[in-house]
Amino acid sequence: MFKIVILIKLLSIICVVSSQNSKSERIFGGTAAEDGQFPYMVDLSVLYRGEFYHICGGTLIHSNWIITAGHCAYYVQKLKLDLNVTLGVTDITNGPNKWSELVLNDDIIIHENYTDDGSTAVNDVALIKVRKTIFYSANVLPVRLPSQSDNNTFAGQTGILSGWGFNMNRNKSEPNILQFIEEQILTNDECSAQNVNYPEIIESEICISSNNGKTACPGDSGSPLVVRDDKLGDILVGIASYVDIGEVCKGVNNGPVVFMRISYFMDWIEGTTGLNFK
Repeated sequence: MFKIVILIKLLSIICVVSSQNSKSERIFGGTAAEDGQFPYMVDLSVLYRGEFYHICGGTLIHSNWIITAGHCAYYVQKLKLDLNVTLGVTDITNGPNKWSELVLNDDIIIHENYTDDGSTAVNDVALIKVRKTIFYSANVLPVRLPSQSDNNTFAGQTGILSGWGFNMNRNKSEPNILQFIEEQILTNDECSAQNVNYPEIIESEICISSNNGKTACPGDSGSPLVVRDDKLGDILVGIASYVDIGEVCKGVNNGPVVFMRISYFMDWIEGTTGLNFK
């Protein structure tokens, strides 16, 4: 087994995606989402050789703000790529309710203490400001955020990960429909025990198991991990950061999926956006 950041570095993903047809594969072991099932889900795409290609997921948290992984934003800024955000669709190749906007490089804000050693990342979060106000609809709605004072670790609850990331098993083909998986959220001690190829999981991170053959894959970076509350709806608890892929997203010996814990970053989110999400 080996470890890589889910992004696998931005340009490698672009090269892989551009070499595949329009029906590249997605989250391993996932289920196709229905229209409007994840109205906060955002597709982040970059312009490459005249076409936009999906690189990461994001989450709508406000009519002018999207949150994603820091390493997604870092390479967009470093390489000065054109970033497009799309909402309101499950099929990223088509959709009557599609809302898209190009984002200025200056409107991508990476956590000031973000670091990346090439395999794991610390403070792996970024915010994207969308200057054109996003109008809500049945297919476009912000997700609820936890409070920093929330002592709930969410361990033992069912976490739901959605994304358009692809896997490397080329023997199958899936449409570009948003996929999701449901897996148990682990305690950090449980995650560290299963995460044998990585450093100890720290308080700014949260994990889900992938022992059931379901996991995140390249392109799922920045995608949301939510828990579902009967009264409050979906609550964003994590942003996909990295995974021990095992047999390259073929469902064999996958380690846990590691996310940035949103409650840990609430002060930073509110300070950066100037908004109060309580």
